Amino acid sequence: KKKSILLIFLLLPFCTFSKTVWLDELNVDVVYQDWGTAQINKSVLGSPLIVGGKKYQRGIGTHSISRFLLNLDGKAKSISGFVGADDNNDFSGNIEFMLIADKKTIWHSGIMHKGMPAKHFSVNLENIHKVALIVGEAGDGIMYDHADWLNVKLITSGNVTSESVVPNKKVTTEKYILTPKE
Repeated sequence: KKKSILLIFLLLPFCTFSKTVWLDELNVDVVYQDWGTAQINKSVLGSPLIVGGKKYQRGIGTHSISRFLLNLDGKAKSISGFVGADDNNDFSGNIEFMLIADKKTIWHSGIMHKGMPAKHFSVNLENIHKVALIVGEAGDGIMYDHADWLNVKLITSGNVTSESVVPNKKVTTEKYILTPKE
């Protein structure tokens, strides 16, 4: 019995404990989108998150085209949740959701629109360093593309941080003369 307790005590520092990180707990100020601003636990218009007639308490309300980059530091195990077009919208645009991990698409919702039930996803993230949550406009422009990431959680043994997808550096170019030489 003493050997078992000693073994557990010696191995404890090498064990990695998992924790849950909810998407709505992260900094959404870095979400880059083509209209409006991302909202925590509300639609992009500030109304409750409702998809397919069902109300959700947790999530991020955004708009196409949007990009939300998460740094996982290779310690995440999985990401899961639901996606859908928000019901609090006068019209219905087509949208699609994607997860891109280390520059490879690992999940795609297909085209969705207002009134459809939320679509579930659950994806393995082991050994992934960065994952981008993308909302696309699905070929019909960005009008009325109110998109919700719902009850999204990451299981990880490390930290999850959101990162800006907009470069901080200004692009500088040399001035040039448009008039051709004689």
